[in-house]
Amino acid sequence: MKYKEIQVVKIGSQALFRDEIKLDFNRIDDLCLSLKFLRDEKKIMTVLITSGAVSLGKQLADLNHVSDPILRDQIYASIGQPELMRLYSLNLGENVCQLLPTHSILNNGSHHSKIKKIVDGLIEADIFPIINYNDPVDDNEMMQVSTYTDNDKVAEEISLILGARRLIILTTVDGVIDCDGALVTKIDGKYETAKGIFKELEIFCDGKNERGTGGMISKVKTAEKLYREGIETIIGNASYQINHLLEGRNEKGETVPRTIFKPNN
Repeated sequence: MKYKEIQVVKIGSQALFRDEIKLDFNRIDDLCLSLKFLRDEKKIMTVLITSGAVSLGKQLADLNHVSDPILRDQIYASIGQPELMRLYSLNLGENVCQLLPTHSILNNGSHHSKIKKIVDGLIEADIFPIINYNDPVDDNEMMQVSTYTDNDKVAEEISLILGARRLIILTTVDGVIDCDGALVTKIDGKYETAKGIFKELEIFCDGKNERGTGGMISKVKTAEKLYREGIETIIGNASYQINHLLEGRNEKGETVPRTIFKPNN
């Protein structure tokens, strides 16, 4: 294989925006630098799952005349998506590829081989695959946006289809907090041993934030699903470089907070 590892990185809308309304251009630039560093220096290739099209569309157009809120957000997504891809391409300084799946496609096993072949072909060509849920064409997804996991679920499905080494979920907090308010730094070992911990975390992490659609509960459930399949998950703050989240420390040797779910492979 051309690369030592293939990983999936998912970044949510909250992590991409400042004050919940302004796109954080520095965050995108830092993210792109990290992706290139890992690819070129560490031989770790990343498939990026990104949110943000709807929120970006709201910055670019005023659609208050559209009375249907689902249709309005679908139009916002269709406006914001090409601009989001342009920003990634500009900050990476190279071509990128856009994939816009729906869950009906991802959940259909007959499509998995084709998706993997497409992504593998892009990786072989050193092109970063960038994936976002296809909101404009899926009414069902937009109607469930307050309860469905959206791109957390996409990241889970893509990780499984590709047989990725790990999934890194970038958010606005340092990781998963337990019922005592302490950061859960690591869960490892066999699933039979860890499943009780997952259950406790899922019960505790039942809130959702205002901009995101999945909240921490969806991230824990995704981590559990991948854990059972032997795929590592890291949940950490998007303010840290991805390579530092991977290693758990920065270039000064200082600990970088994160939650890592590390199954026995």
